[in-house]
Amino acid sequence: MLPFPSVDDRAPLWRLLICLGLGIVLSEWLPRGSPWPALGIFFLLYRSLSLRRQLWDGKDMPSGDKGWERALISPSFCVLAFALYAQWRSPPALEAEGFRDGWYTLDLRLQRTYARTSARAHQIYGQGILVDGPALATSFRGQRVHFTLDEKSPQRHYRGQTLRICAHLQLLKGSYAPHSFESYLQRVRIPLHIGRGNIRSVVREGPAFFRHCRQLQERAREQVLCSHGDTHLLRGMLLNCRGDLPRSQKQLFVRTGVAHLLAISGLHVDIIGWTLGIFLKFLRLSRRQRRLPCILLLGLYTWVIGAPPSAVRAFLMLSYLWSACFFSRKASMLSAISFAGILSLLAYPQQLWDWGMQFSYSAVLCITLLGGPLVNHLSRRLRSKAPKSTSWSHCLRSFFSYGLNSFCISVPIALLTLPLSIEYFGSFSLGGILINLIAIPLALGLIVSGFCTLVIGYFFGNFGHWILTQLLLPYIRVFEGILRFCDEHLACFWTCSHVIPGIGPTTLLGVMALSLIGHHHYRKHFCRTRAYQIAMEQKALASCPHGGKGGIQHPHSRPARPPRPKDTSAPGTAPS
Repeated sequence: MLPFPSVDDRAPLWRLLICLGLGIVLSEWLPRGSPWPALGIFFLLYRSLSLRRQLWDGKDMPSGDKGWERALISPSFCVLAFALYAQWRSPPALEAEGFRDGWYTLDLRLQRTYARTSARAHQIYGQGILVDGPALATSFRGQRVHFTLDEKSPQRHYRGQTLRICAHLQLLKGSYAPHSFESYLQRVRIPLHIGRGNIRSVVREGPAFFRHCRQLQERAREQVLCSHGDTHLLRGMLLNCRGDLPRSQKQLFVRTGVAHLLAISGLHVDIIGWTLGIFLKFLRLSRRQRRLPCILLLGLYTWVIGAPPSAVRAFLMLSYLWSACFFSRKASMLSAISFAGILSLLAYPQQLWDWGMQFSYSAVLCITLLGGPLVNHLSRRLRSKAPKSTSWSHCLRSFFSYGLNSFCISVPIALLTLPLSIEYFGSFSLGGILINLIAIPLALGLIVSGFCTLVIGYFFGNFGHWILTQLLLPYIRVFEGILRFCDEHLACFWTCSHVIPGIGPTTLLGVMALSLIGHHHYRKHFCRTRAYQIAMEQKALASCPHGGKGGIQHPHSRPARPPRPKDTSAPGTAPS
């Protein structure tokens, strides 16, 4: 069986993340203001304390038939507590009685913004929170809104800013077409939509940190602007300026199955962190001394690009893994995923329904639970069966190893995120499994060279512009040409119109549950086998005529070195 990673008592953060997710899902069905959840928490707490007191005193120890109490009381308590917390953090229930779709004057606080320039006017779109509306009920305050607004001047707005707008407000109630934008907003728990509107004024400026992050993003965006060619792809993959990408370019990435390269995720953040480490290495800092500046700079980069869920997840995971050395702890990938998920969901529980977060965490869990163990398993098999005197060169072996590792990681991600792609987009591309083998190395080169161009252009403006025009623009043209060739000959793109709502998350939860059950059985088998091996070794050592000294050696231990001969020559003379 595949060596699944440990998710038992050594990973308490994983169990806490599962309880948090179940609590957020449970909060959708719990009645608001009902005393039953609180009473259930107090009952479970009392039962847990009484059970623990019995265990401490050594009286009335629960037998094997009642052992389920110890396994269910604590998780049930955590799930109910997180459900009440999610209800407290979520906006109040929307009272839509007497509401009509129409034009209203509203105050909107921006959460996530993107800008694009059309032939008619400048537009901004994204997500925000409705702060105030004089003609609306009080239950509309605090509700999430997806907006598309026109701006007369090309002014850049940022997160935390409060705008006064005149917009057409639409309540998303009822049923819509399966893959329409309104049905997508319903699935991600956004009840209001603004399709048309104008910005009148800025009511309140946002925090100074967000304003400086916007200024840094604008400065970086100006550095990669070039009048000699198209740099939309570089701005989208490096600065999260997806509004600059034309629709034809987005469809090209979707058809070829490499649309994940446009979303800044662990691939981008990891490469940028590695590049920052190389820059800091020139300051003659040790590997441990470089980690804290890298964490701070990566955090700044995450906020500069707008803090999308996938980038926040990657930053929190890298911070957890890199900071383990400061606390003398061993880093664990599953604990890092759980740490990132817990912090993200505690700050904003409704983010669980965001499709970007679902895709990001599903992909990284597929890599951790399936892709990584599959790569290790196949590598060990091939290494054991490979002949000792091989005629392959080192370069060919490295190329074959890269292709095998990429294929083993791409297949689980493509197959297990397939239900999410069908539910949210109504399409999928199986050809992306092979296209990713070519596109990911090219994207890595583009990200590294683009980030180095930003750093060099920040200190040496002219030299950075020369690198952009002479090196990066031809590289971008080659990258797009390869994707168009793959789109014509390799892409297997299908569309699906009849999909059951909710099939994506349900299928993923089922696959994850099966993988964890498989790990549980594998761990039991491994522990029994290991215990049997230890018992047999002890029995053999006990029956050894030499008393267990030098008779039998552990099969996985290194052979003992022969004793060195003693030097019996006289001092000051060369040994014989």
